[in-house]
Amino acid sequence: AVVSTQSTGQPGMPGMAMAPQPGAAMDDASQRMRQMSLSDRSHINLMEHRSIFPKDEKLTCLPPLPPDLITHNKYPEHFCSTLNVVPSSSSVLNKLKVPFGLVIQPFKDLGDEVPVVTPPIPRCKVCRTYVNPYVQLNDGARRWKCNICARLNDMPADYFYGEDGRRVPFNIDSRPELNSALVEYIAPSEYTTRPPQAAVYLYLIDVSIGAVQTGMVKMACKVLEEELDSIPGDSRRCIGIICFSSKLHYFNLHKNSGQPQMLVVADLDEPFIPTIDELIVNIKEEKQKIKDLLS
Repeated sequence: AVVSTQSTGQPGMPGMAMAPQPGAAMDDASQRMRQMSLSDRSHINLMEHRSIFPKDEKLTCLPPLPPDLITHNKYPEHFCSTLNVVPSSSSVLNKLKVPFGLVIQPFKDLGDEVPVVTPPIPRCKVCRTYVNPYVQLNDGARRWKCNICARLNDMPADYFYGEDGRRVPFNIDSRPELNSALVEYIAPSEYTTRPPQAAVYLYLIDVSIGAVQTGMVKMACKVLEEELDSIPGDSRRCIGIICFSSKLHYFNLHKNSGQPQMLVVADLDEPFIPTIDELIVNIKEEKQKIKDLLS
């Protein structure tokens, strides 16, 4: 991959313009675009120079938030809207000519610890909205008005009693769900219809001629074999392996199959699973057979 930039003759990386000051970034960029000549260009090999952008500048732009919302929305990198105001109707949105969407990164490292909330978990009886900093508290916080459907809901009695069972004054500052737009709930047992299932990992490995010749297949198998014990999960964790090229290669790793068996499906237009129960096996029970396949 090669990217073209204007040659500046300044010290640093050959053929790359020096990073502008953050405050004048847009003006400098516009000026460069006007002065750029197709004949006065050099090239940067992206395979050799991976970090071509300055590390002290943010390359993303978050929409501005009103001051009263900044307090609650402490993690805009986790959940961010393309607009800081929601249009009142679809016609208004069409006139804006600006896309309306949400950028959600649920597993982004936020640095600060996300507040953890334990049961009970108050939710609206009509639209099932979770209680949040934008609801309206009524009757001394005994009831709350949903900010989505305007339904009045009763606040759980646990909000007014301490751990020793004694009644305590309601303190909104002690409730993260009423102060932060991002919290993590510890879901109670009634939120699950069945016990947590075992972790299942399905690995797809490219075994085309190019992948074999470059050593990618050998390296992938070696790394997977070495990290087999490090795969997250409890003793019930399971694994399956599928290889693909011009055909699909399934592997029967079940304990009753003896040596690992390869099942080939040549029809890529209408692929199917040749067997169901034998393709996913328990790592702890079939570890040696998995290693024999990878080695």
